Amino acid sequence: MENPNAKGDVGKSDYRRDVGGSIPIRHVVVRHLLRSNEVFLRREGFADGHVRECHRHLFQNTPYRFDQLDETLRCVNCSLPTLESGTFDISGNQIKNLDLTSSQISTIRQKAFVGLIFLENLILTDNKIGSIYPGTFTGVKKIKNIDLSHNEIVILSDDGFLELINLDRLNLEYNKIRTISPRAFNGLVKLRELNFKNNQITDFKDVFSNLTSLQILNLENNKIVSLKGTDFYNLTSLLELNLALNKLQSPVIEFNPQCTLRKLLLQNNMIDRIAPQFLKGLHSLETLDLSYNQINEVNQQTLQSLYSLTYLNMSYNKLTKFQTGTYSGLPNLEYLNLSHNSISDIEITGVFSLHSLHTLDLSSNKISDLDYVGLISRLPRLSYLKVENNLLHCDLEEEMNAYFAEDNFKFVLYDNSVGSLKCIDTPNVKTLKSVPDPLIRGRSQAIGRQQP
Repeated sequence: MENPNAKGDVGKSDYRRDVGGSIPIRHVVVRHLLRSNEVFLRREGFADGHVRECHRHLFQNTPYRFDQLDETLRCVNCSLPTLESGTFDISGNQIKNLDLTSSQISTIRQKAFVGLIFLENLILTDNKIGSIYPGTFTGVKKIKNIDLSHNEIVILSDDGFLELINLDRLNLEYNKIRTISPRAFNGLVKLRELNFKNNQITDFKDVFSNLTSLQILNLENNKIVSLKGTDFYNLTSLLELNLALNKLQSPVIEFNPQCTLRKLLLQNNMIDRIAPQFLKGLHSLETLDLSYNQINEVNQQTLQSLYSLTYLNMSYNKLTKFQTGTYSGLPNLEYLNLSHNSISDIEITGVFSLHSLHTLDLSSNKISDLDYVGLISRLPRLSYLKVENNLLHCDLEEEMNAYFAEDNFKFVLYDNSVGSLKCIDTPNVKTLKSVPDPLIRGRSQAIGRQQP
């Protein structure tokens, strides 16, 4: 038998043992890779290479002697139905990273991780864990990251993470979570990132009220139908909120005046209208995605006070008109996507210009005429215009090429893919509301020549 503490590129220790007195294990291989400071435990038995049961003393009785160089412990091809109390109470260890991915874990007892006093990262993804009980994480207060994704958790009960005062990230995506108790996240005073993507959550009243350090909250692809006004009110540090792929219809959210939210994702819901006060106070919001909903009108008051907004996506809705004045109160807006709606009318309204907008996407609508001169009079910095898959006349491309011959301006009028409608032979009567002559002259002077 080789020296269990042999140091080098690869040191091995093989031994035969009957774990628990009933299940024969042919051998346990402890592999130490000095360069990466990792220890791998591969338990091999039976033809398929999996051990049916594992007694908690497997880890404690390994002949390998852990020291300060061993930072990562990975159990490869494990079959650990239950993590008993003290399973990892390994003498002398300074393990910082524990990876138990795909280990058939279904139950974790209280104090299962006692002894891992240096543990910072715990990976439990792709198991069969059904619940997190109070006391599960007793004795591991240094943990910063826990990955519980791809498990079978249905309920998050009170105080399940209570001891984790230094936890920074908690990943619970791809579980079956339906219910979250109001005290489920007690003690997580430093939590910055919480991921609930792909669960079955319908309601979370008072759940997040104590997570004052939270910056990223992902609730994508759940079953949320409505929002209470104060669900996120105490999240004063929140920077990103993802509510995409839910069943929201007319969301109502009240944000704290101190809120610094920068990114709000609401795509793929069932929103048909946006209340005027819905986005009130979000002075720091930079990205807003409302695509793939059923919105047929944008109230001018809805977008008021979004002074920092740079990206707005309202594609795949039911809008019928584009009015420039609706968006003129967004001084920093750079990208506006209104593609795949039912827009037939473009109206120049209001007084102020969208002086920061450089990309406008109006493709796949029902626009039959494009008064580009009037449009760019309110979009003085526009550099990219997309209007393919509309009902535009065929001579428009030649006309626009001549007009913008001396400008660094890109536009796409027609879809050249096979089978698509390129253009309409006969020009239609203009339906675009005209702009005052002084504005047109101002644009013409700005590009250094007179209007054609």
